[in-house]
Amino acid sequence: DDDDDDDDDGGLVSRFGASEEHDDDARGGRRGRAGPSSTSTAAPMTNTAVPPASVSGSVRAAAAAAFVRAYPWIHAGWEAVVFWCWLRYLLKDGTTHDPSLAVLRLAVARASPSEQTERRLRVESARASRLDRLSSSPSWMTRLVGPAALRAGHFALDHAQGGLMAAVVGFKLLEWWYGAGEDAAFRNDKSLPPPPPPPRTAPHPRARCAVPRDPALCPLCKRRCAQPAVVRTSGWVFCHPCVVDEVRRNGRCPVTLANAEERDVVRLFSE
Repeated sequence: DDDDDDDDDGGLVSRFGASEEHDDDARGGRRGRAGPSSTSTAAPMTNTAVPPASVSGSVRAAAAAAFVRAYPWIHAGWEAVVFWCWLRYLLKDGTTHDPSLAVLRLAVARASPSEQTERRLRVESARASRLDRLSSSPSWMTRLVGPAALRAGHFALDHAQGGLMAAVVGFKLLEWWYGAGEDAAFRNDKSLPPPPPPPRTAPHPRARCAVPRDPALCPLCKRRCAQPAVVRTSGWVFCHPCVVDEVRRNGRCPVTLANAEERDVVRLFSE
């Protein structure tokens, strides 16, 4: 019996040990399966796929570049075709001056006086028939308003070109009239005097030039400023050639030694 118990215990132990080994193998397998995934996660991932936005942007850029290169040639070709059509039409070798009309197989011809008279008679007969229909309408409102409105429309169509020219001329006259009035009003307005000029910076003790007593003289060449220019960083006025050379060499105003660049030298003009 003891041997049987030992065998049973040994069987339990062996079964328990096998189950532990099986669990360890299972965990090891899970760890083994988890291992490569963790390694692949830690490794840097390289994505070679190009995003759609960059593809569309490159396509648009290529299309824009192709259009910029092709447009001058296309425009020059179209202008050459238009010039050729005009030349043929002026030399009476072509039927039209417009390439689009030539594609539609339409011809441009001068109407004769008889054709103009016939067209005017057709238009007048069509208008008279419309007026007759409106005048014989069963509605009293149509008989009252219709003929007057139709005649007003015919008048506007007949005089549209002349009315447009008169409107343009009238608009330009009004623009000139009000523009001249505003200029006169601003010129005669003496209520606000011009502001005084800003004070000039005091000369530096180690100035590169002596300041003359006459403000009309240039501090550099000591002559009257023929082409006056002011240094914006100091407010002093010099001859333009003198101060430009000085600022280029030293980068300072020659009187106040304030930092200045060539763009700080501004020409002065008087009316």
